[in-house]
Amino acid sequence: MLPKFSAWQALRAESLSFIPLETKIYFKGALPLRKWREAGSYVVVSSDSKKIVLRASRAEVGNAFFTDVEFLLDHAAEHQATLYAAIEEASWCSPAWSFVTAYYWSFFSVLALTRLAGDSTWFLDKTALIAMEKLAQTSSGRPGAGTQFMTVSLDLNGDAEVTIRPSGKNNHEAVWNRAMLLSKRVLASANKASSLDEYRFWKCIVEAGFLLGEAWPSHLRNDVNYIPGYAYGEVRSVGIIKTAADVRRLKDMSFRDFLNDFESELYRITSGVAALTSPEYLVKLALLNAFAVSLVANSLHKDILSRVDGDFRWSRMRQRFLEQRVSTSFGNIWPFEAH
Repeated sequence: MLPKFSAWQALRAESLSFIPLETKIYFKGALPLRKWREAGSYVVVSSDSKKIVLRASRAEVGNAFFTDVEFLLDHAAEHQATLYAAIEEASWCSPAWSFVTAYYWSFFSVLALTRLAGDSTWFLDKTALIAMEKLAQTSSGRPGAGTQFMTVSLDLNGDAEVTIRPSGKNNHEAVWNRAMLLSKRVLASANKASSLDEYRFWKCIVEAGFLLGEAWPSHLRNDVNYIPGYAYGEVRSVGIIKTAADVRRLKDMSFRDFLNDFESELYRITSGVAALTSPEYLVKLALLNAFAVSLVANSLHKDILSRVDGDFRWSRMRQRFLEQRVSTSFGNIWPFEAH
């Protein structure tokens, strides 16, 4: 189980700062960010080439962000179940493609996590940006289309301000950038004296980004999937990576064993090592990272949902979906009893 001491309190505080207790989250008629932009209650304060600023009630913004989280955790759950099926079923499954599945499990988990923290990304095309520019109280242009950084803050009246600015990155790199910045903030709040395990956990996540670059899971996914001969070696009977074996090794483990494995894999990696030189080690590390971010995203979602006026039916449906597909011999939802 994820330790919840000073670092966890800091993470939860970031989320509750803009998701107020009066937030309404409905299973039916959910209004995610995309639909909220089209039909929600907000004011476009300003628009220029560097940023767009929206203002709305905290409950409005909290509802839209949290609804996105529910959808994104659904995405992650399907990839989680697909990966589990690949390692449990007798039929053969490509190790390289199984890793890609694990990557998307981690990607949607961290995207949900950044939404919960109010410091996330949002892909906006030209049409969406033009529409917001037209609504602006003051306007001198608009950002270019693409992935935007999206940050929530509170104004002097306690309303939420959503600042949208160009990320200058592709979608995946932008998401991992926000996730790494969040992880560094949380690690800075960790107290070894209160919980060494909590410190070790966040240190592992941040250390991987320091050694390999903040978007290393995305870059590894690209290498595995697109470089000829790098990871797809089954036809030639070349066991380049062994995703199923690596995942099976991590089944039914204790949290302390997980930390030990994470630190051991980090120990193998030195600063500047290229993914092309050691795919087998990097894939193991990426799987551990996927486990970690899934644990955090689902734990924080559960924590916040229990504190706001949320509709638990959605969460319970996802719980049942996972229980039917990824239950371990201990009766937990794989890989941890976190959901």
